[in-house]
Amino acid sequence: MRPHCSKAGAGLADTTLRVRNGITGGSEVCVGSTMTLADATTGGSWSKSNANVNINTSGVVTGVTVGLVTISYTKTNICGSTSSTKTVNVLTIPVAGTISGPDTICINEFNPFTSTVPGGGWSTSSAVALVDTTGVVTGHHVGTATVTYMVTNICGSAYTTAT
Repeated sequence: MRPHCSKAGAGLADTTLRVRNGITGGSEVCVGSTMTLADATTGGSWSKSNANVNINTSGVVTGVTVGLVTISYTKTNICGSTSSTKTVNVLTIPVAGTISGPDTICINEFNPFTSTVPGGGWSTSSAVALVDTTGVVTGHHVGTATVTYMVTNICGSAYTTAT
């Protein structure tokens, strides 16, 4: 440590670089939405690794483009500088894609449905047909049922159906 980089005393300014606990706040933001990040150390400045977000001097982050960005908070004084970083994922409203499966299902027959987008959940509109978590539909009664596939994230939900 440099001799002038010590704790304040007798009217001297505090010139130590403190170790921070890190950046607090969310790790996901939607395109067009905002969230606020914070750091316990005052007097620092915010920066970003790319154009996926905008960040103001108060730590308010606005999602611009889908993708990952590293946010940094840096404190600099005569003793040097120190930074905290946080990775933020910029998301958009999900797309459910297209589902496919047979148009007709017999009672007690197991039929797999698939989606062009992974990570969603399956449901049916009635007890005529039941669907499991992997998209396998089983006919239980005579009638018509709608099979729904839904994808959800913090930005919202999207769904697609087949009847």
